[in-house]
Amino acid sequence: MMKKVFIATSREVGKKCIAWAAANTPPGFELVGEISDADIIMSVLYNKVFSSEFIKNKACFNFHA
Repeated sequence: MMKKVFIATSREVGKKCIAWAAANTPPGFELVGEISDADIIMSVLYNKVFSSEFIKNKACFNFHA
C-alpha cells in the first residue's frame, strides 16, 4: 500500500525539503499536494498547529531547528 506524504512548511528551508523529497522519495511513498490526502505529515518549521482530531489517524513528524 502506497503511503502518502505531505510536507507542511512556511519557510524557505521547508521548500528545499520538498524539492529534495520529490527527487528522493523511496518506493512505497509518494508526495501529495493536499494535506487532507496524506497518511504522513511532516511539519518543517510550519507556523500552524494541527488539531488533535485532524492528526488522529495520521503519522506526524515535527522538525524545528
